[in-house]
Amino acid sequence: MKQLNRNNVIILSLGIVLILTIIISFRIGRYSIFTNELLGILFSKIIPIDPFGDIKIETVLFNVRLPRIALACLVGCCLSAAGAAYQGVFQNPMAAPDILGASAGAAFGAALAILNYGSSFIVTLYAFGFSLLTVALVYLISKKAVEYYKLFYHSDLTQDQYNKLVANSLGKTDKK
Repeated sequence: MKQLNRNNVIILSLGIVLILTIIISFRIGRYSIFTNELLGILFSKIIPIDPFGDIKIETVLFNVRLPRIALACLVGCCLSAAGAAYQGVFQNPMAAPDILGASAGAAFGAALAILNYGSSFIVTLYAFGFSLLTVALVYLISKKAVEYYKLFYHSDLTQDQYNKLVANSLGKTDKK
């Protein structure tokens, strides 16, 4: 048998921790669901056995807890994939949205859309678009630089400019 290396052990242990956290999340709440009820209700939907749980608990399980737990897992997966992609693109394990100015660009885009009385969809769209624009701008400016530390210098400049624009635009709305 092949001996497990360190990375496989880490991934396996994190998977076990995830499964235990999901089971604990099903159990905690206003209506406590015991593990045998949880497994009985879940298996009664998969294989043909008689369910042995209260209908109220089954409703809470499938209409409240299961969607929230599934979405929490999906959001965590998406955030980790986005972080890994972000670090891979910039080839820097320290790359983060606030370091490269993406957060400031998103804040400026959201402020601009709010000032123009945009709907929540428009605010989200502006925030996303200005975030991408800021990262692209920082990346293109720093591409001309020889030293790698200039990427962070240019991102700080961009972030400062966006922060000033947001502060000025919000200051103008207060003086009505």
